[in-house]
Amino acid sequence: MNNYTQESVSERVFRLTLVTLAIASCFVAVIHNIQTYRYVLGERQTAYKILATRLRVQGYSPHDLSENQRLRRDFYSLLEGIGVDGSIDRKHTAIYIDDDDFYRGRYIDKPQDTILEPCAIQPFSVPAVAGLALLSGLNARSNGCKYTAYGYQYLPQASGGKYEVSQPCDVADRAGLRFVIVIERKDDDLQEARLDCAKR
Repeated sequence: MNNYTQESVSERVFRLTLVTLAIASCFVAVIHNIQTYRYVLGERQTAYKILATRLRVQGYSPHDLSENQRLRRDFYSLLEGIGVDGSIDRKHTAIYIDDDDFYRGRYIDKPQDTILEPCAIQPFSVPAVAGLALLSGLNARSNGCKYTAYGYQYLPQASGGKYEVSQPCDVADRAGLRFVIVIERKDDDLQEARLDCAKR
């Protein structure tokens, strides 16, 4: 009986030691990833500041941008403005992008450290920059975009990336949201409109 008890205690201590080591290893890995991402982000921010300073010194003009660069600048400027707007009810507001090119990933480059295509990475940009949910973050899978990571493969297939003008509020209602910020592309310009779905 004593031998059995001693063996059981030993086994429990051994198992507890293994679990503790596993948890510690996971914790160390998470901390390492966070530090790595912070380092990479810091490097990119520094490079961006240096580039911005050089452009100002060289007499850079927004008119020197290509169409795609200008659209990207305007798009992320809109998102940044929304992100710092204190008047927005963030618990009940989402963003809808009325631009087919957004769902094709036009406003983002493919990073070197991911298997995802730009069309699959693009939806992350809205909550990351503006701090708000994105309505219809997934385009229809029939568009050829490969949603193969970050849990995409477990989500139901979306009916399409773009809704009719009257539909964003319908989608917001089903999600328990009241307000929708619509970013619409007309020709080469991006425009913002704010909808109160309770006043339809």
